[in-house]
Amino acid sequence: KRVSCLLPPTEILRQLREFRPSSINGFPGVIAQVAQLALEIGCTDLRPEYVGVGGEVLTPAMRKNIGEAFGAPVYDVYASHELGVTAYQCRNGPTYHVRDDAVVIEILADGGPVAVGQSGELIGTNLNAFTMPFIRYVIGDVVTRGPDCCTCGATSPTITAIEGRALDYFRLPDGRTLHPFSFNLGLTPWIRNFSMVQERSDLITAYVVASSERTGDQVSELEHSVRRVLGPRVSFRMQFVDTISPAPSGKFRPYRGLAPQGSGGTDT
Repeated sequence: KRVSCLLPPTEILRQLREFRPSSINGFPGVIAQVAQLALEIGCTDLRPEYVGVGGEVLTPAMRKNIGEAFGAPVYDVYASHELGVTAYQCRNGPTYHVRDDAVVIEILADGGPVAVGQSGELIGTNLNAFTMPFIRYVIGDVVTRGPDCCTCGATSPTITAIEGRALDYFRLPDGRTLHPFSFNLGLTPWIRNFSMVQERSDLITAYVVASSERTGDQVSELEHSVRRVLGPRVSFRMQFVDTISPAPSGKFRPYRGLAPQGSGGTDT
């Protein structure tokens, strides 16, 4: 059964409860909103075998809420229109197995390959695109390189983190260009959803949907850490909101910079 991700969370949850699927698959931002609603109203009758997500960055807070709401493991899949399914999360942990039978990837920074544990832009070659080849295609995403083998025993290359779009960068007044994932908002446990927007070259606002578990000290610590990275010439403010509206496609875009968008891949 297909349920439109553009429907309100209340309607999506109603249809899911009516259908009672054995698995749920979709954008993490949408499923996280439905999960939050289920937690708020005490819905415990949806118990799929697993929840599969993809197409957006899955934050730790999203994973936690989805897992709690549906009482099921959450597995992330990394894919694009150009390369197809590129990597999928290991059943035994957060590491992603690269589908080396279908795609060859390179992770580059400053023109060269990164070491294990370092981040860079993903370059991919689709081994199954015979009609329209994609060879060393710059997909536009930044990922973290993992070990050549997973601890589960799988021998394919691995990715340990999918950090987001390389094109959504912030160009600052002092000439620096910062990738917004360096601020770690997506790794903050008490943040359920967020959108970091560069309003002007010297002003960045983080619209945050936060959990009630946050403390004033945690908020201040995060604000100070972001301001240290931005420097004195850029103002930063955090605005707490109840919800963040998705794009017309149904996806949630966590970063919005002023820099012009270049060429690159499209998410699925």
